[in-house]
Amino acid sequence: MMDLRALFILWLLLLPYPLQAASQAQMERFFEEVVFQSEYKEVAAPQRLSKWPSGHAVTLAIHGTPKKEQLEWTKVHLTRISNLTGLAFKHLKGQEKGSAGLHLFYVERSQMANLKLPGVSQPLLQTLVKHGVCFFITAKNSRSEIIRGYVVIDRNGPDRGVDNCILEELNQVMGLPNDSDAVRPSIFNNQCSMSQPSLQDSFLLRALYDPRMQVGLSKDEAMTQFRAILKSGPIKRPLW
Repeated sequence: MMDLRALFILWLLLLPYPLQAASQAQMERFFEEVVFQSEYKEVAAPQRLSKWPSGHAVTLAIHGTPKKEQLEWTKVHLTRISNLTGLAFKHLKGQEKGSAGLHLFYVERSQMANLKLPGVSQPLLQTLVKHGVCFFITAKNSRSEIIRGYVVIDRNGPDRGVDNCILEELNQVMGLPNDSDAVRPSIFNNQCSMSQPSLQDSFLLRALYDPRMQVGLSKDEAMTQFRAILKSGPIKRPLW
């Protein structure tokens, strides 16, 4: 019978990416790039820290024809995000769907550029479709709070790719808009394809929704708070 040590070694060998702890410098660069930069030249980099306001549920609506497993993946990822951020999600149906804050679209790729999303120009939509098989868009109020979000998924992509898309876009629409190669493995690293966030990814989301990270902070102010959060304790296992 194989002992626990041997089982642990076998588990390590089977991991898709090696375990590695990011340094403080890597985590600082990671946070700055993911929160305050933009991967698209057509989209301006954020000047202020943005996230969904706490204190009430984020209402969401599902559009299109998602497959059963895609809905299951979505539920898993939203549950994890809720545990990490403290946000609650409320699913709206029927006539209430139009009033939702977060809209998730599962559509054919040929339909993605033709969606009618309030406040989103067709040229921007076409640019996002050209760059990827899934994307997100957020709208903010004058206080830099995220008040509306759209996640658009190609429902006919390969299973692993669709799951990765749902995971990444749901995390990005929370206020982590950019990709970064500063840390690996990471859902924000384009060299990785993952079905769950790394410890560093989870720490990033937790830090964003830490009470010390107030909406509207400048980059310098947010980085000061992030360093304080980093020093308050090691990166720990996320809440599942």
